[in-house]
Amino acid sequence: MMRVSSITLVLSAFVVLLFTGCDKYIYEDLEECPQGVFISFYHQTPCMDEPTAVGEVDGLHVFAFDLHDKLVKIERVAGMVDLVKAYKVELPPVEKGQYSFIAWAGGTDKYFSLNEYIVGKTTKEEVMLTLRSKDGNALALDGHQVWRGESKVVSLPDRKEFGSVFDEVAINMLEVTNRLNLELKLHESVCEELDIDDFKITISSANGTSLINGRMPLGAAQLTYPGTEISRNESSVRLAYTLMELKSGYNNVLSVYNTKEDKVYFKQDLLGKVLLENPNVNLECTHDFDIVMEIEDKCKDCPDNHLVVHIMINNYTIHSYAVELANRY
Repeated sequence: MMRVSSITLVLSAFVVLLFTGCDKYIYEDLEECPQGVFISFYHQTPCMDEPTAVGEVDGLHVFAFDLHDKLVKIERVAGMVDLVKAYKVELPPVEKGQYSFIAWAGGTDKYFSLNEYIVGKTTKEEVMLTLRSKDGNALALDGHQVWRGESKVVSLPDRKEFGSVFDEVAINMLEVTNRLNLELKLHESVCEELDIDDFKITISSANGTSLINGRMPLGAAQLTYPGTEISRNESSVRLAYTLMELKSGYNNVLSVYNTKEDKVYFKQDLLGKVLLENPNVNLECTHDFDIVMEIEDKCKDCPDNHLVVHIMINNYTIHSYAVELANRY
């Protein structure tokens, strides 16, 4: 009985060696041994204590770059992908070396023009995607989310010496899209004088193009983002916007224009003068914004102009902006 047990143990060990090892029992030359990296995904901003799953995304691109930032491998997954903790992508680089991995999720050709990625030629500094547009007007993203992340450097040893080696790396996927719900209200002091239907709200930015490395090229064309009307009544209108990444220096502008008077009531830097006026806003962590703008006449019976625009960002009131007299009359 003990002899049978011994034989069983030896056979079990041989089976493990046969199917998990990469040696002369399977390969005559270790250079033939497979190597690769298993890539998983998670989401954790600087404001989060624990990582979470990314969840469902529409399309996934995973790039492997060498130390010279040249593309050595790309994996594309079309359609809806659920980036849960257990989901992994396998990328086998072509030879030993050091590699970094960049992942983009949500880069679907429904909303974006995608670059042609060529192994051995494409670099991290080349264009990843460009938001579709026509005549300077961006295609409505309608709440669509885009994510990006980059791994640490992974080193794969020489397979001639070490045989089959599979490493694992996790990529922190950070969102690069933003959702703005904007409400424009008329204070009771101006309801008789102004009509909410005469106002046009415009949000524009030169942020429609993203590089594989996550940067955005300067000097790109400014795009006007469409707003989806949520509600409207006699004194207010609510619109929803989905924007690409918001960074200073990309001509991010929020304006409120009265078409009947042909006057601009408000025109400011969307970041510097609006969103970031709320000290609780961290663009690395916050991607949903509720903006309330209210036009009020501070002295209705005064002969001079006392119109102001009050602004609230995520329930935090920032200072009011005066409607310039020269601009309105």
